Amino acid sequence: TGHTFNIQFAEQPNLLNPSTGLPELGLSGPRAGSTNTWLIKLNSNAANAGTKELWGQLILHEIIHGFIRQNNIDFTTPVTIGEMHKIMLESWVLQMQEALVAIYGISSYDALALSIQGIDDIIKDESQTMYLESFRDWIDQEYSINVNDAEVVGDKYMTGEFGTPCQ
Repeated sequence: TGHTFNIQFAEQPNLLNPSTGLPELGLSGPRAGSTNTWLIKLNSNAANAGTKELWGQLILHEIIHGFIRQNNIDFTTPVTIGEMHKIMLESWVLQMQEALVAIYGISSYDALALSIQGIDDIIKDESQTMYLESFRDWIDQEYSINVNDAEVVGDKYMTGEFGTPCQ
């Protein structure tokens, strides 16, 4: 994992997920024409949505996508979003949790709940409404947190009920 890479941030209004066509707060991927720059796009229309803690989690999440891709952690090329999310879930949740606690001073529980946000594509069913039993049970056993409770905490950071609202 000794590869270095650059991270570039860009604002983009009306940022849509290319797979679903739905609005996203942020997305990332290799910058066109570059072999070592990871581009993180943030939805400028949503700049005042959510909280600093939620945006911090989003940025950490997208940086980890870049790290996984650049360092080819699972030793396959290319790595799909689902494969990256599985690697994140299995190997990066605790590091994200620690970072969120250190940066924002939030509780370890809230930081853990935020750290498992953004991977619904692998832990929910095709309709994205129900958690898959295998992942729900694994997360509960591995991290001692219920995914439904974690989602409630994440939603409270999105609405500004918890955390520091963006202005």
